[in-house]
Amino acid sequence: MRSNLRLTQQRRQPALYSSLGWQAALMALCGCALSLPASAALSDTLHPFLGVSYSTDNNLFRLPDDVSPGPEGRSDTMRQMMFGVQLDRPIGRQRIEANVKLSKVHFSKYDQLDYSGEDADATLHWRLGDELNGTVGGRYSQTLAPFNDFHSAERNLRVQRNGFADVAWRVFPRWQLRSRYWQDEYRFDLSSQKYLDRTERNGEAGVDYLSPTGSTIGVLARRQRGEYPQGITGFFSNENYTQDAYKVKVLWLVSVQSRVEFEGGHVSRRHTDSSNRDASGANGRLTATWSPLASLTFIGAGWREFSPYEGGLSAYSLDRGASLRGSWSPLDRVRFDAQVQTLRRGFDEPKLGNIALPPFSDNSHTASLGVNYTFRDNIAAGASLTRDTRSIDRRFGTSYSSRGASVYLNLQF
Repeated sequence: MRSNLRLTQQRRQPALYSSLGWQAALMALCGCALSLPASAALSDTLHPFLGVSYSTDNNLFRLPDDVSPGPEGRSDTMRQMMFGVQLDRPIGRQRIEANVKLSKVHFSKYDQLDYSGEDADATLHWRLGDELNGTVGGRYSQTLAPFNDFHSAERNLRVQRNGFADVAWRVFPRWQLRSRYWQDEYRFDLSSQKYLDRTERNGEAGVDYLSPTGSTIGVLARRQRGEYPQGITGFFSNENYTQDAYKVKVLWLVSVQSRVEFEGGHVSRRHTDSSNRDASGANGRLTATWSPLASLTFIGAGWREFSPYEGGLSAYSLDRGASLRGSWSPLDRVRFDAQVQTLRRGFDEPKLGNIALPPFSDNSHTASLGVNYTFRDNIAAGASLTRDTRSIDRRFGTSYSSRGASVYLNLQF
């Protein structure tokens, strides 16, 4: 029997550009622009751009086939308008890169989801002498949270703040010491999703051997601490954790046309209040790039790693996945892109509140095909098709299938 489950809907006003993240980044861009010598042209450093895109999705909320969100139906069409500025400015041996993008997204039927997107990032690449170099920077992003694991017609904005700093010291001609620290903060707008708010702090140290050919091999130790400040006592358990990783890191430049990157080793994850959810084992990611022609590139990847889960039954999943991407430019101004990916997520200790559930897993398959055309040197247009399916092996998840399409037009000054 076909279900007609209506999702909770609430009309809301679009968010204003009220956060300080994009304002700070914009001020940084203006400051760098004012510091340019009079002889520097605007196009050498600052690159404003405009864009508009239209997209459609036949299963916006990623619902099963027998569930309907209501009389508005399962599909919707979205329009996105954006404006931004890119900065790339060398300052002696240093270089600063920054981007600011503001967007307005409108949904044709589910207009309570309308929102204002904000993205800003800045990175300083610094160097002291020939032995010491690194980067420092940050990023701010406000966007609509995906519906893949949370199926609601209420608007749920996700704000992500990131800060990082790293340094590399070449102590000998063929040996390098590395250290890095970064922090990611996630905050959700919808009150029912506040338990997903989290902060992840990461520290890493390692040593690399640098071969004469440009390939590298090294080892690293990494610690990640995760904090969930909005856990609801008595229902959602404390998901705070510490994750330690000891890995080998390899960059192999096989030839001019191909390269292989690998990072893998042992990872252990320990939870503060729930030791039965602790996990450990091999984690790793392998990526291979092959360009048999200047106009043709393939990138394949495979991974097995712990990942955050933004659903309601667990804070993380063990992911096993593989992907293949291809890019082909038969003409100077034309490029075709294609990608396929398969992902299996395992949940060994899911919980509904304090009730333990049997382990389960889900399988996702995604595919996309796109074409891009560049008019002159500053106008680009394109179109793409996408498909996304998921199946589950138990009832503790959501199976769905969706198809989408989009077109866009970008103008860079």
